[in-house]
Parts: sequence; structure tokens; C-alpha cells
Amino acid sequence: MGREAELAEVDAFLAELWSAGSALALDGEPGIGKTTIWLQAVDRARGRGALVLTCRPGAAEAKLSFSGLSDMLTAVDPDAFAALPALQRHALEVALLRSAPAGPALDPRLVGTALLSLVRRLSERRPLLLAVDDAQWLDAPTSSVLAFAARRLEREPVGVLCAFRPNPGGLGLLETVEREHVRRLHVGPLGLDSLGRLIRDRLDWSLPRPLLARIAAAARGNPFYALEVARLIPRESALVHAAG
Repeated sequence: MGREAELAEVDAFLAELWSAGSALALDGEPGIGKTTIWLQAVDRARGRGALVLTCRPGAAEAKLSFSGLSDMLTAVDPDAFAALPALQRHALEVALLRSAPAGPALDPRLVGTALLSLVRRLSERRPLLLAVDDAQWLDAPTSSVLAFAARRLEREPVGVLCAFRPNPGGLGLLETVEREHVRRLHVGPLGLDSLGRLIRDRLDWSLPRPLLARIAAAARGNPFYALEVARLIPRESALVHAAG
């Protein structure tokens, strides 16, 4: 609700995906609706026929090496791994805890090269979208190899979608990608009418407009906070407010 402009930007990003790679960075404060838009982008990409690989890390996983990469590659057909050069395949399998390490410490550059090879192979059949929600919690090794691969993609139909909390001046794992290839979309507050429709849809009641305006101001247009405030207001109080 009230995100027509943001979804138009998502559609423009996905349209580019079919001709060449691109990236979209969604940023906004907690509860503002980034994940809702991210989920819409994922659904729309799948609806257009793209292969979508996702991960949604949490704060507790931020220090677990390659946990995000493991989640993202869970749905990949084993045959795609088998087609990789042996050295790359082994490095990727070790990173994903599918094989035991043999020899010296795992080389992140080798894992990044293996991921790049895998991504290129997957995108030969259909466009590919790598989608990360709450990217601020992505573990550093996963972020590093994703950035390594994204920076080296050229005309492959591969897109990267990241949703994250505001990071002044930074784009997280997309920081190393050429800026002209990255769309940045700031998800801001919802308007009063959209908040009213959201509360009516979720809580099944309509607030008097003066009260809705007070809630919107208190929540600063944040839909999550607006819903939480509205839940605390007894309906009888709202009716008295409307009568007054």
C-alpha cells in the first residue's frame, strides 16, 4: 500500500536484468517496509522466469562464516556444482561445509572465483537474481565473496538485490560495484492515507482522521510502529475522539 513508486523502480530494475546485470539497494529504517518490497521483488523476478537465490541472515548469524552463502546456494542443483573445475568445486564445498578441508586454510579468493563460475553457469539458462534481506547481518566471508563475484560480472543477466538498514555513504556488499550499475532506493515513510488503509486492512477498523494523523506523527510514517500504536488504542477511545 502506498509503494507504487518503489515498485515501479523494482520493475525497472528487473527489466534491466534480462539484458545485462544490475543491482538494487533498498535502504530504510527498521519497520519501514523494506522486506515487503524485497519480497515483492523476489516474487516478481520469479514470475518473470528468473532463478532467484535468497538469504535472510539474522544478527546471531553475523559471525558464522559463509552461513549466508550456504543459505543462498541451498536450492542450486548439484549438477551445477559438479560442472565446476575440481579445485573451485572443492573450495566451494568446504565453504558450505559439504566437504572436509584438505591442506592449508581456505582461500577466500578461490571461493569467490568458484562462486563467479557457478553464477555464470547458472545464468546461461535464464536470468539469475541474488537477493539478500537484512544485508547488514550478512557474515563477512559471504559478503566478501558476493562482492568479488558481483564486481566481475559484465554482460551476464545477473542481478543483485540487497535490503539493509541505513548505512551513511555506504552500500554494504555493493560498495565495490561500479555506481552506474547500482540503483539505490530509499524506503521512506508512508503517507497518511496509506497508513489509514494499512490499519484498516490489518486491524479491521477505520480510525478518525485526526487520530490517524496523531498516530502517523508519533510513528513518523513508519508502518510497523503505526500499527503497534493503533493496537494500543481502545476502540471506545477512538469513537469518543471522533465524536469530539
